[in-house]
Amino acid sequence: MPGPYSIRLDAYDEYWLRNFDEIEYIVKAVSGEVIKTGTLDKHGRTDRIFTEAAEELDVLVGTTGGWLVESEDAESSHPTTVTVAEHLLGEDNNHYVNREYEILS
Repeated sequence: MPGPYSIRLDAYDEYWLRNFDEIEYIVKAVSGEVIKTGTLDKHGRTDRIFTEAAEELDVLVGTTGGWLVESEDAESSHPTTVTVAEHLLGEDNNHYVNREYEILS
């Protein structure tokens, strides 16, 4: 039985010009445990992600290429660009994500 907490990420606006079944995602707990992997559905969304408790998750979405994360600092309007460390991705580091939002439980 799935956990009582769930979320689904909608990445349609970032990838609407792409074929969604070619856009992959990986969901990791802060501990590094992989919760879910897959490709976006026909509406540009991830599968529903279930957890047993409210927790922060790292969601990486993208196409093949190096992962790049862009996020906006809550205290300023300046974007911060961070290259995701290989330990977050494991051996599969061929992805890219443009992230201007946070996933909160």
